[in-house]
Amino acid sequence: MDKNPLFSERAGHYKIFKKISLMLKELNPLTLKNKIDIVDLAYNANKEGKRRQMTKLEYIKLLHQIHSS
Repeated sequence: MDKNPLFSERAGHYKIFKKISLMLKELNPLTLKNKIDIVDLAYNANKEGKRRQMTKLEYIKLLHQIHSS
């Protein structure tokens, strides 16, 4: 994808996807802050999110619950 870049709205989505992929690869272990940053980036990549089951706030609350356990 980097060799043949997109020239549409999807170019921005790809940049966010690439950034998240690199974060997942490089950040071991993932901290709570890193996970929240990933959720934030993912929500910004697809603002409409027609098939979303949870809101961004619900995901963040769930991450806090998991990390406090």
